Amino acid sequence: MSSTLLILLTALVLWGFWRLRQQEEWARVCAARLCRQQQVQLLEVALQTRRLTRQGLLHVYVMDFSLAPQDRYQAQFVMRGRQLLNVTWPVMREQAP
Repeated sequence: MSSTLLILLTALVLWGFWRLRQQEEWARVCAARLCRQQQVQLLEVALQTRRLTRQGLLHVYVMDFSLAPQDRYQAQFVMRGRQLLNVTWPVMREQAP
């Protein structure tokens, strides 16, 4: 009985880890799409926090992006599963023509 419980617990932990990795990969895809839409270069994506709310488990990510080689900005986006809920872009400087 205890070995069955241990196997189930191990399987549950592995399943949870696998689901979180899928979420991270989907966030990277979503960040790349957002940057393409805004015509900026994506530099990196990082998980800022996870929050359990009435809506479910929310993942808050920070992405660094650039308009020019010397610039670096941060935007924040919130996801629930594969659904993008909110994006917050910073105020950026206009590039000279």
